[in-house]
Amino acid sequence: MILALSHLKGLSGAGVRLRQDSGRLLVRKTAANPAGNDRLKRQAMKQQAYLLRGGTLATPVLNGEGKCDCDGRFFFEMDYVSGQDGHRFLSNCSFAELKLLLDQLSGFLRSTCNTPPLVQAVIVTGK
Repeated sequence: MILALSHLKGLSGAGVRLRQDSGRLLVRKTAANPAGNDRLKRQAMKQQAYLLRGGTLATPVLNGEGKCDCDGRFFFEMDYVSGQDGHRFLSNCSFAELKLLLDQLSGFLRSTCNTPPLVQAVIVTGK
């Protein structure tokens, strides 16, 4: 049985909901409208590609994707990962925790500079 638990905040304009399916917590991201489908698909593809590449930063496992039957908006689901927002973490972390974060980010940036793009870029004109 799938339960919709709550709306979450996101930055991309997509709808983000916390759901529970057979005891597992999942996050479903849904395009705000059908025009946003391609952008959200690319986001899912990048996340999956990064996960498969085995990067230095962990990403949630993608569990499925599709289109809403009612209006054709694309969605994908991923495991829910509990954590703090960046501001709260940085306000409360120890020096050792901050150093670990910066080391991980530095490793991520080094590996990203030396690898091809995860997904081909799309140039949008007329905006």
